[in-house]
This record gives sequence, C-alpha cells and structure tokens, in this order.
Amino acid sequence: RTRRGVVVCKRGENMAKKNAKYTAKYICAEVEKYLAECEEKQLIPVVKDFCLSRDMCYDYIMQLRQEPKDGSETEQQRSDRESISQSINKIVQIKEVMLEREGLNGNYNSSMAIFALKQLGWTDRIQTQNDTNIHISLVEWEDDDSI
Repeated sequence: RTRRGVVVCKRGENMAKKNAKYTAKYICAEVEKYLAECEEKQLIPVVKDFCLSRDMCYDYIMQLRQEPKDGSETEQQRSDRESISQSINKIVQIKEVMLEREGLNGNYNSSMAIFALKQLGWTDRIQTQNDTNIHISLVEWEDDDSI
C-alpha cells in the first residue's frame, strides 16, 4: 500500500516477502550511502527516514536486529544480524552526537533537540546516589560498680 507516495508495509508474511531481497550486505551498504547523503546535506540521520528513503519496512529491519526467541540461528544468520544491528546503531549514534553537539551550539531548536534525545533514552531528572557506608562495631562494656 502507499500513503502519499510512501510505501507502507503490512506486518506478517507480506512484510517478509517484500523485504526478502534485502540482504545484510545490501542493508549495511545502503546505511553507509544514506549516512554520506546526510553528511553532504547536513541532515540528522534518522532510522525511519533511512527505511523510507530505501523503500524498506522499518518493522522488518528492526526485526532483523533481534535474536530469535527460540535461539535457532546459524552462524551466518548471527553474523548478518550483528552487521545490520551495528549499521542501524551507527545511524542512532550519529544522530545522538549531532543533536547534542548542535543543540549545545544553539544551532537546533533546544526543545526539539531535547525531545529527540529523550527518545534515545536521555533524561533530565536529577538522580542522586548515596554511597555512604556506615560501619557499626559492637563493643562489650564491662560493668564497673566503682563509678
């Protein structure tokens, strides 16, 4: 299906059939091309934008990064999964660095930079941790009736 010219995938079997042509090698190469395009245009890379620009289903790509629940994967499948995961993580890490750097320099709207960083797990709560250790020693007192 398409929505305003953007391909939207269906979950389930259709998703796997539609995306079967995307090998780990192809996905990783496309990530590198996408990052080069973002750098050239001075754009913040975004995983969903990458998927949309390459006509890939975001959910399918995220699914490829996950270990099978039953643990049944070959050495090649594990290697492919790790390669895809590293490539997608590279997009996220570059996004995080750009948001932080450009946000601190005042080049991005601070509210939007904060919002985007919170989506990456950042928080603005102050957390305190008390590492004080109290040592208690029991001392036996002698009764001295002379006092």
